[in-house]
Amino acid sequence: MFKQDPSENTRKKYQDRVDAINALEPKIQAMSDEELRGMTEQFKQRVKRGESLDSLLPEAFAVVREGSRRVLGLRPFDVQLIGGMILHDGQIAEMRTGEGKTLVAVLPSYLNALSGAGVHVVTVNDYLARRDSESSSAGEAAARARRGLSQRGGRDERGPRQRRGRRASRRRGQQRRDGRRRRAAGSRQLRLQQLRLQQLRSGSGRSGAVRTSVPRFLGMNVGLIQADMDPESRRAAYASDITYVTNSELGFDYLRDNLAGAPAELVLRAAQPFNFCVIDEVDSILIDEARTPLIISGVSDQP
Repeated sequence: MFKQDPSENTRKKYQDRVDAINALEPKIQAMSDEELRGMTEQFKQRVKRGESLDSLLPEAFAVVREGSRRVLGLRPFDVQLIGGMILHDGQIAEMRTGEGKTLVAVLPSYLNALSGAGVHVVTVNDYLARRDSESSSAGEAAARARRGLSQRGGRDERGPRQRRGRRASRRRGQQRRDGRRRRAAGSRQLRLQQLRLQQLRSGSGRSGAVRTSVPRFLGMNVGLIQADMDPESRRAAYASDITYVTNSELGFDYLRDNLAGAPAELVLRAAQPFNFCVIDEVDSILIDEARTPLIISGVSDQP
């Protein structure tokens, strides 16, 4: 699971599906808001008829991209589409600061929620709290974006000048100039997207609002688990298409369900509580936080 994969190889692996998503963009953009929301129900019906989520992926990601553009004013870039596909495949995607992981989690969450079995998006922090760690300066975003999944490094591969012909030298020089222009354009776009995300968070005070607004616009039921919620509210949130929850709250709800004396006391989905999960800050949750045990205790009548 923890495998090293050069960014260029990863890009090539998913490029065909990225091209398919990009090809659908004009058609999706021509839809009205109602038509765009109606695609969610169409997808759900196609899944019920036996169509696989993998076959729906290009259309579903194209719909999420357009929904994000209309609701947030942010169009997910190819690097973010690739990150979403990696998560859908059950792998770990390392998104550098500035590459927009806030939007990446929405893509596989929406796709896997089409099955009707529910999706958990798990983070180490409360989704109603603001996450300063996701905000970076424009300079940091541009610098990291140049080293990210969507861009190749700028290593100088020139040999001794005397061994190169004049024509080859001009061609390589043009390629380097083209590469610098592409990297600069990509950095500017990612920087503008990051600044827009910062504005949205500062305006609402909630990074969770950024994450949940797109699925809600597309007709998904979205639940948020908070520490002070009663069992009935928790049950309703876990029954949603997409549930945002911290790792500790999910762990304690699982423990409480195992101690429940009757089915009516359960808060997680009774038949199949776990279907698909996106974990934010996976190293922190599965390594650091996993070292802290979750313990439910109470007062006993026995001496």
